[in-house]
Amino acid sequence: KVAHLDPLTDTFREWAIPTPNSGPAGLALTIISGSLAVFGTESASGKLFLFFPSTGVFKEYTLPEGSVPQHISIERPGTEIRGWFTDLKANSVGEIIYYPDSGTARLFQVALPASAGGGARGVHASSGIVWFAATNAIVKLDRAANQFTTWTIPSHPSTQAAFVDVDASGQVWYTSTSLGTASMYDYVGVLRTNN
Repeated sequence: KVAHLDPLTDTFREWAIPTPNSGPAGLALTIISGSLAVFGTESASGKLFLFFPSTGVFKEYTLPEGSVPQHISIERPGTEIRGWFTDLKANSVGEIIYYPDSGTARLFQVALPASAGGGARGVHASSGIVWFAATNAIVKLDRAANQFTTWTIPSHPSTQAAFVDVDASGQVWYTSTSLGTASMYDYVGVLRTNN
């Protein structure tokens, strides 16, 4: 389900995702034609969805077989909406481009550079620049130049990058966490300069 909590009334409203047991993992919000729109990932069914709460309408998009989409982030809206998502089962990331005028979407997959060390978990999209928290590196995609840049994160026992965000000063922050459920090896890091 997708749920909304109204903090003023302390009440929830829920909408069922059309695919049963879809395993929603990530959400990103944007405005399309003046209305709130919710993009989400369905990790168990290998799909993405676009949901309009004002009408209750869901649109689902099937990814290639074996995909396990995790997190999603939306670039600033323009004439088209660009969402970037990560996939746990592939050494790639994905992009969905939604065209509000026609109500259609296109899906793309982009292979990560080998220096990323494997698939990505976290993603942060801004206008034309997308950051990924890959297995052992922070990865920047300059969409206009179609160019990846990677920075290897410090090595720690049994950890890999998990989430990434950019602060108001342009510094890239990430988490590095253990694959186990109980670990003392969790870190927060920051990429302050080009090195």
